[in-house]
Amino acid sequence: MNVVFLISYGFYLLTLCPTVYVGDSGEFTTAAYTLGITHPPGYPLYVLLGKIFTLIIPFGNIAYRVNLMSAFFGALSCGIVYLILRKMGDGRRETVDGKPFTVYLLPFTASLCLAFSKTFWSQSVVAEVYTINAFFIALLIYISISKYTGYLPRVIIARSESQSRLPFARSLDNKNLYLFSFVAGVGIAGHYITALVLPAFIVFYWKILLEKRNFWKRFLASFIFLLFGLSVLLFMPVRSGVQPFMDWGNTEIFSNFIAQIRRVQYKTFEFGQTVTLFTKFQFIKYFLKLASEQFTYYLIPFVLLGLINLWKSLKKFCTFTVALFLINSLGLIFILKFQFNPQQSSVVEVYYLPAYTIVAIWLYFGILHLSKFVKTIVFLPFVILPLMINFNYNNKRNNFIAYDYSSNILKSLPKESHFFSSGDNQMFLLSYQQWCLKKRTDLSFYTDTGLLFKNIFGSDFFQLTKEEKRVRREYIQRELLKQSRPVYFSLGSSFSNLREIKPEIAGIVFRAKPLGLNYDMWQIYAIRGIDNKNYLTEYLLRDVAAQYHYFLAEKYFIDKNINEMLKEFDVAGFVGGDVEWVFNNIGISLREKGFADDAIKNFQKGIEINRYDDNAKNNLAFMYLEFGYKKFLQKKYDETVNFYKKAIEINPQLAEPHGYLGVVYEQMNQNELAISEYQKAISLKYDYVDAHYNLGVAYWKIKNWTGVIEEFQTVLQLKPEHQQAKKYLSMLKKM
Repeated sequence: MNVVFLISYGFYLLTLCPTVYVGDSGEFTTAAYTLGITHPPGYPLYVLLGKIFTLIIPFGNIAYRVNLMSAFFGALSCGIVYLILRKMGDGRRETVDGKPFTVYLLPFTASLCLAFSKTFWSQSVVAEVYTINAFFIALLIYISISKYTGYLPRVIIARSESQSRLPFARSLDNKNLYLFSFVAGVGIAGHYITALVLPAFIVFYWKILLEKRNFWKRFLASFIFLLFGLSVLLFMPVRSGVQPFMDWGNTEIFSNFIAQIRRVQYKTFEFGQTVTLFTKFQFIKYFLKLASEQFTYYLIPFVLLGLINLWKSLKKFCTFTVALFLINSLGLIFILKFQFNPQQSSVVEVYYLPAYTIVAIWLYFGILHLSKFVKTIVFLPFVILPLMINFNYNNKRNNFIAYDYSSNILKSLPKESHFFSSGDNQMFLLSYQQWCLKKRTDLSFYTDTGLLFKNIFGSDFFQLTKEEKRVRREYIQRELLKQSRPVYFSLGSSFSNLREIKPEIAGIVFRAKPLGLNYDMWQIYAIRGIDNKNYLTEYLLRDVAAQYHYFLAEKYFIDKNINEMLKEFDVAGFVGGDVEWVFNNIGISLREKGFADDAIKNFQKGIEINRYDDNAKNNLAFMYLEFGYKKFLQKKYDETVNFYKKAIEINPQLAEPHGYLGVVYEQMNQNELAISEYQKAISLKYDYVDAHYNLGVAYWKIKNWTGVIEEFQTVLQLKPEHQQAKKYLSMLKKM
């Protein structure tokens, strides 16, 4: 085990990220350093362990120290897997080459293959929760098999097929069950995936669980040990009571504490998405692709051979491994309500580390079977394959992209600015800069959601409806604009929705109150690694790189260098084409600058990347509405209808195209078609005042007085000051 740990840890140190990383890294690092509470379910175990690492390691920046924790638990997990494989194999017997030491080589090979597998390695060199989760699940497996005395049939290792089988296992004792319960509780406090895979362990424990003798005593004791492990969760309400900087969910309130554990915030997000059975099959296909890449495609036959051999020799243990693998892959896929797009698939792919641990076990049993026919030393080069193929992908020793990105945002902001950020990448990285590195404490950061930083939208903000949140947010933002302090916002912030502002580009951010300045921020930026192809294989790094190219294109437009602008927009699309905002925002920018055809192409590309992207759909649809309206003014009604129908085809859930189409049909004296379109518009958007009013007018033309009264009354309910509706209702009373 020691050798496996040291080799794994050595390579993790060699490739460790030197500072903060994209994604949740900034959040977890800041939470560990400040003893804060992270996004649901809170991850108190990670925070407490991370704090210890920031204290006991006397060198490196805060992020580097927390990154070391991921490396430590990643290497320790591989060490535990080695012990599992040694336990399940008959280590007391010689292999065919007659050298006892070679029995250590097979588990050594399989466990290092896990260490160098693609995703496992990637999570061991940045601040993330998944290697701790993998460690506890591996430890639970080891505890479950630790009483095995017979291990494997000798036929697997020896040449002779006639040798008798060793007994497989004796009953697991109560102490083992209690230890398992405690570790399971701590593991669940670390990550909910531990709870998800617990049913697989019933394969080991069902007999002792159902044994009648001392059942209630055993059950109660196990439950107490489980609660003792889960007590780590109590850190959240206790710490929340002293109002730390990062206090996600205000868990000092009991109902909030339960909601945090249950991930209610994300359940609202997940169940609000459109997810079909086809989506699940897309995720399954993607998982199989990921699983095949972990240890390289070359080792897949040995994994399959190991699974077959394990079933023939140890059906009980094989059943357990298959159950755990399926729960952590197919089970997880069917539980989560994610859309299949590049962003959300990149979030899910790190959840599968326990499944990859099982694959390493199957690989071991494959090469164990083959050791009957060839010398064990032959399998040692298997370690080299994932090491060589996955090294560049996971080598983050010079990756400063996230740190540079957040530092450059800080450089863009004048003293005592308000800054509205959007997305995890920005708000987590900025929290690290301000709270861990103590940089730019004069700045005030906010998010559209009111999370993480100071919530300026009110204590009741989280209980409001989506529309109520929008209204409240815009009111607060307008109030901030009245102050003397500078106001800036990021790409994607809701601040851009305020129609009255005309923002200026200020490097890689927007200035909400124009100052007419044209200082070249790019001269003071530090930008490293954004063109490194190995780095750009990760979604969130492509996001950052695309932002640089997008803002550089905007700079060239200000400089009136149109050719360079178009080139940079193309580079942004090439680098981050699968990032949701890229093509949509490029399309918006090109539309505003008069490049209509290029704008349409970018909106279309955005929809191709993510068919659920309503932003790109709406923007493209409204472009067709604009084209149609120009034809309408020219009284070219047939062409107008074609453009409006294109808008409907792009986004059938958009009400405005139906409303516009109704107006055209009225001009063409096709009142029945007009009425039908107005009704469709209202069914999609009930508070669409113009559609109600126009429907009332259409009813007037065909003398449907009941319909006229209903529609105009609805108009006045929605907009009491509507003069035309009042006028027509008054006329009806006189008729």
